[in-house]
Amino acid sequence: KACRDGLEIVDLILKSKDIIDLVHIAVKEICMSIGGDVDTCAAIIDGTLDPIINNLIALFDPASLCKQAGACPALQNTKWEGGIFCDACKDGVLELQNIAEYS
Repeated sequence: KACRDGLEIVDLILKSKDIIDLVHIAVKEICMSIGGDVDTCAAIIDGTLDPIINNLIALFDPASLCKQAGACPALQNTKWEGGIFCDACKDGVLELQNIAEYS
């Protein structure tokens, strides 16, 4: 359950319009640092990145990922911050905490 809950949060973050907007801002900044025609550079990169990102997001399935990871098999459970999590779940929760702190 913890694995799926954590990955569903990641799924919401990935599908957020804010993430796509941040990618577009980053692309524009990269294009400005390279020099040349910023709008053309951004259009080419965005035109390539947007379909890739959208296809990857469409493939992101928390239930399948947790199942493939074997999370959370009872034999791998350990206590962590007041709860019971397997190692894969613990790593997922730590990654979510990192994302939340830097967002």
